[in-house]
Amino acid sequence: SRVCDAMSEPMTPERWHAIPAVRRELIVKAFASRMPDDPPDVLFHYTAPDAFVSILEDNTIWVSNAAYLNDQGELGYPVQVARDVIGDQVRGASDREIKALLTALADDLGSHVQYKDWYVASFTTEGNLLSQWRAYCARGGYSLGLYGPRLVSILLRRGAFSLRPVLYDSQAQRQTIRNVVQKYVDMWPALRQKYSDMPATNLIVEVAS
Repeated sequence: SRVCDAMSEPMTPERWHAIPAVRRELIVKAFASRMPDDPPDVLFHYTAPDAFVSILEDNTIWVSNAAYLNDQGELGYPVQVARDVIGDQVRGASDREIKALLTALADDLGSHVQYKDWYVASFTTEGNLLSQWRAYCARGGYSLGLYGPRLVSILLRRGAFSLRPVLYDSQAQRQTIRNVVQKYVDMWPALRQKYSDMPATNLIVEVAS
């Protein structure tokens, strides 16, 4: 599993009400769908001896900016997969506004990587996994077991985060993207009616972003 935290400035009531109404509605809908599922009872975090001591002394697990991980594809790969999936949906769309929405979404995907700071930490449900020992404890280390529900309760205080299993199957990845995109395509008619005073092009920008 991986915890992702898009850290941002604290949201004050003044900042919140300065946001356009349609954007506020979309934010609420997005965060409601990102509430974590019931976590595993135990999640393991593999770590080197010095980091293990730091975790215990500081009562903290540091997360890393995904842009600086060893694998540069961590952020680029999902964007490319999403562009491929959405490209197929654009070609299959018959409604002009839906096609424009999907096109705007595909165009906007790059900013998801370039202009946001995504912070991640890796966990696993396996407490004694050879690949994890090799990756994180090459010169020795520890498999630190954390109580999953307690971890989630702590993260919820931080705001936006997602605790999800990593999907390695390409078909599962593509289906996950289809499901997310379809949610907003299904939402479009109601939004179009509710915000009928807003030009369609402006509404498309809001939904795509």
